[in-house]
Amino acid sequence: MESNRIKQFLPVEKYRIVTKLSPEEVKEHIAHLLFSEYNGKLVGNTFKINRNINYQNSFLPEIKGTITTCLGKTEVDLSMTLTLFVRIFMIVYFSLLAIPSAVILLVLFRRLLHFYFEGLSPFLVIPIGMFLVAYLLMILAFKGEARGSKKRLNTLLKAETISSQS
Repeated sequence: MESNRIKQFLPVEKYRIVTKLSPEEVKEHIAHLLFSEYNGKLVGNTFKINRNINYQNSFLPEIKGTITTCLGKTEVDLSMTLTLFVRIFMIVYFSLLAIPSAVILLVLFRRLLHFYFEGLSPFLVIPIGMFLVAYLLMILAFKGEARGSKKRLNTLLKAETISSQS
């Protein structure tokens, strides 16, 4: 339960695309991607890939997909998440920053109630700033890469997004 509450702050994109290509054609296109633009594996009707990039981005999405057929069309359910290592690192990082940030916010709130700001150091807000900058960096880096992969997969599979959950 608590783990799910923490995970809701980490970036995830889930969506479904539909294409007129057959499941075999979709698998061929994914297999072609694995030799050019992406790393990963395709097993049966599922795949797990991430994009090859020429720069460092720890927040590169890990893309998992399942290929199914419905009413003569092929549907691909996609899930983009951070890699396991990055998820664990960010949970630990945010947890370690959350404690001093909460204490600082309580101190600031208490002083605000009493209008007592004398002797208050501006350095107290550093952990809060570190928390906000790291979170913003994670979200922006992940969303940018996810948007590019989503567009590339939609184009390659001649598909359109029919449902999305971010």
